[in-house]
Amino acid sequence: MAGRGKSIKEAKLEPIYIAEAYHEDVYGGLRAILEAHHKIHEGDLWNLEMYSGSVSDNGSIILAGIMPAGYEQHFTIAGACGGDATLELIEGCDFSASGTAVLPHNMNRRVGDSGAMDCYENPTITGGTVLQKMFLPGGSGPRAGGSHIGTREGLEWVTNPGESYAVRLTNVSGGGQDCWLGINFYHEAVT
Repeated sequence: MAGRGKSIKEAKLEPIYIAEAYHEDVYGGLRAILEAHHKIHEGDLWNLEMYSGSVSDNGSIILAGIMPAGYEQHFTIAGACGGDATLELIEGCDFSASGTAVLPHNMNRRVGDSGAMDCYENPTITGGTVLQKMFLPGGSGPRAGGSHIGTREGLEWVTNPGESYAVRLTNVSGGGQDCWLGINFYHEAVT
């Protein structure tokens, strides 16, 4: 195999989970899945999304939550807007419970939903540290297509136990737009 690329020792591979040594049908090799996919099978991956069809210019949609004590959440974020927008991840913010309490959905429907963390849609948030701020270009002209952005594939944020976090998508397009915000997460006990 010399001259055909890097050896396995040299290559940087994404961690995979070998699914109970099942064998792939065509070539007989071991079947492997990514860690996040494995978390779905184990009933440990939750999804939380919100959509609004009428976000005014400089208006925002927000998903916020308080991480459970004794656990760190591993999560990815994504957002979409019909025009230019920003997407922020904020840590340590204060937020009022005046937002709507929402229940994350477990992605393994045989497990069912549970209180993986206390979550709210559109609370009023103050303070905190912006950990990440992304710009979503909406395009211009008669065929502008809006935009979508999220955490890069294979990367995730790991939270501090008991800390508050918010994800805020702000429409900065100059007019009203449809907006969507999503979070996927799983948690691990802190030892």
